[in-house]
Amino acid sequence: MIRQRRKSNYLFDSSEARLSLTDRPRPASQAIFDLDNNIENSSESVARKPDPNQTVYSHFSFYRRLWEYIVFIVSAIPLIEASFVPIFVNQFQPWAVVPELVCDAIFIADLYVVTHTSYLSHGVLIYDKKRIAYHYGKLSIILHIIAALPISWACVFVTGWWKYLLLFATRLLRLRRAIHASEVLNRMLIYYSWMSAMLPTLFLLVSLIHLFACLFYLCALFEGLENSWVALLGWDYLSPPQHYVVSVYFVMTTILTIGFGDMTPQTSSETILVIFIQLIGVFSNAYIIGMFVSLLMDNIGATFLHHYHSLVDFLKFKHTPVDLRVEIYHYFQYKWKENHGSEDPSNVYKFVPETIRNHLKMDMCLECLMKVGMFSMASPNFRINLANILKTKEYVPDEVIFNQNDVLSDIILVRSGVVDVFIDGTKFTTASCEAFGELELFIDQPRKSTVRAVTHVTGWTLSREDFQIGIGSRPDLKEEILNIVKMLFPDYYKEIRRLLSSYALDQIMKRSQESEYSDDSDIAMNMQNSSDSESSGLTML
Repeated sequence: MIRQRRKSNYLFDSSEARLSLTDRPRPASQAIFDLDNNIENSSESVARKPDPNQTVYSHFSFYRRLWEYIVFIVSAIPLIEASFVPIFVNQFQPWAVVPELVCDAIFIADLYVVTHTSYLSHGVLIYDKKRIAYHYGKLSIILHIIAALPISWACVFVTGWWKYLLLFATRLLRLRRAIHASEVLNRMLIYYSWMSAMLPTLFLLVSLIHLFACLFYLCALFEGLENSWVALLGWDYLSPPQHYVVSVYFVMTTILTIGFGDMTPQTSSETILVIFIQLIGVFSNAYIIGMFVSLLMDNIGATFLHHYHSLVDFLKFKHTPVDLRVEIYHYFQYKWKENHGSEDPSNVYKFVPETIRNHLKMDMCLECLMKVGMFSMASPNFRINLANILKTKEYVPDEVIFNQNDVLSDIILVRSGVVDVFIDGTKFTTASCEAFGELELFIDQPRKSTVRAVTHVTGWTLSREDFQIGIGSRPDLKEEILNIVKMLFPDYYKEIRRLLSSYALDQIMKRSQESEYSDDSDIAMNMQNSSDSESSGLTML
């Protein structure tokens, strides 16, 4: 709710303060342009190149990716440690503090690394430290600092499982960072591989084995060691950590459906627990196998990654300039983050009924259509027909979508991305779901602003001719839009009515036919010239 409010309010005054969307927009009040609301989409903080005086890392670096794997392991260890120490450790040994302090040092260093790691916003790499910190989140930074507190050394001076839990409580906050690292490795970045998919799954399996090993030992402890598998096998002389190793061995052979080995449950509680271990073992094995099969059979993602790697190899072979290669890499990363390599929606529409197809189109473009005054007043049926004639359009960073005083007959709908809007030399910034050119769709008049893409921008365009053909040819839709135009633009009603008249439609069809005839004539001429050239060559031979 808060983020939606920010997106819709920080550029101009609300629509209630304007007579129509064609009025010159007034800058929003200064209170709206505070740091928290504007920093995420501020074009001033979108740096094309990092400042040479500051240290900024990138996920495209091999060492930065390796660090993400290390941090995932370090952040996930407390989940196992918090249950192992109270059950199996009676007294924390001084030498055991060393690996704890190493993990603390890594997690402290990770706070610096994560707040100095650039990220992609709509295909543009962001180096600005304020935006990086804002993107990571204030709450995440606070919890990261608390989780990084090096208080594990105090375990040497305390005894009792509840005291251990109090000291380990802050370390459990590191699980939030482990989840974040898993999301980055599996879903966000294009270097997704079998290793990034295997590591979180492998840790999940290890966590299950550890959990059941602890429960298996606790069953023996509560029932009495003399009545459990410990006494039966003559292992009552072993220490609790050694019992843990035996429990892990038994649970691992069971949960991996290998068999019981040389151990069997003795008490009722152990037998019940083993039943659950076997059930969860079957499901976990099926999940792991299914996950790897899905990786192998993911035709959409595999095709996208194949094209990506082929293009990378081609660019390296041709010694393409580094800046151009990086820009292409960022674009592929942007497309991967947006749809994970899925096909163009137009290729999917043919497999679903028309009603569902219309609902899908409206779901994608409704928010942008509602930014246009006359479309927001139209009926759902009108908007559905309008969605069918929209054409997708993409703009690259720094591309000028249109200049002030340009005369264009298209309406442009921005679905996602950041654009700069210049009005009489004053610059504003907006992101996603904006519309430009409502009145210009009907009337040839200069544009009142300049719009430039700051990041990769996706959206739709609607030309005047497409609108005339798609809407003007339908009497019911034509009457509806004329009634709306009469309320919004009464001064231009007659001119818009002429645009949607039958005579105007006939002129458009006539020009279209003449254009097709001209293209056919050019093709025939080229074929004739080619034939004459071949005949001349044969004669010379």
